[in-house]
Amino acid sequence: MSDPRINDRRGQEKPDREKFHVYPTCRTCKYFEHFVSAQGEPTQETVCVIHPPMLHPQIKGVDEQGRTIWDAFASWPPVGPAQRCGQHVSKEAN
Repeated sequence: MSDPRINDRRGQEKPDREKFHVYPTCRTCKYFEHFVSAQGEPTQETVCVIHPPMLHPQIKGVDEQGRTIWDAFASWPPVGPAQRCGQHVSKEAN
């Protein structure tokens, strides 16, 4: 019996297939959470809680002297349910 990896229909040697890993989507990940409001109810905003909150700087504009006004807030990174993540392997996902 011939090895199917060696010859194709034309009798030529087949190349080795590239192996790749499919990471889970955020929807199936145990680190995917809905942001909870101060009233204790989940909101529509979804976040990734694999890392602690990070400082996110944002430029708000320029003041009268031409200096940049910065705004900063600390939070988990916002994510969408269909996003894929390379921070962890699929065996850690739900």
